[in-house]
Amino acid sequence: MLLRGIAKGKSTARLARELGVSRKQLHTLRQRIQAHLNDTVPTGVMTGTTFEAEELYQNAGKKSMPHRDPTEHALVAENVPLDRTILYTDEWQSYRSSHMAHATVCHISREWARNDDGDGVREVHCNTCEGAGAALRTYLRAFRGAHKQYLHLYVATYEAMVNAKGV
Repeated sequence: MLLRGIAKGKSTARLARELGVSRKQLHTLRQRIQAHLNDTVPTGVMTGTTFEAEELYQNAGKKSMPHRDPTEHALVAENVPLDRTILYTDEWQSYRSSHMAHATVCHISREWARNDDGDGVREVHCNTCEGAGAALRTYLRAFRGAHKQYLHLYVATYEAMVNAKGV
């Protein structure tokens, strides 16, 4: 019931009441589960020849607390193969000096997808990433904000939930 509650995005207080345990005890257990999910997140380079990237802003925690703020270049370089790869993004300036072939859509001029090769398929877009970001925000909303220090654990939990649905 605990795993199911976490996957559904139930708050720690609500789960504690439903399971008849203290909130503090359940909070500790939840953090252990989330830390395990974070430790087992896939870390290998992805396979394929086309990838999308999109930035995601999420308000979390105290502004005075330092947190990991990786750049898009570092994340792309760590996770996407260099050879014969095309990266699709919006025109945000941080993507401009990417290390691979790069195609963009310009949201400012109301462009959301583009067919560059004339085959009738609009292959240039970042809509899949934008949809995943919206779904992550919806998942996080149930917690009424996640503390910045633990945000990566909530993201790992969400990722595990999405991957389990795919299986």
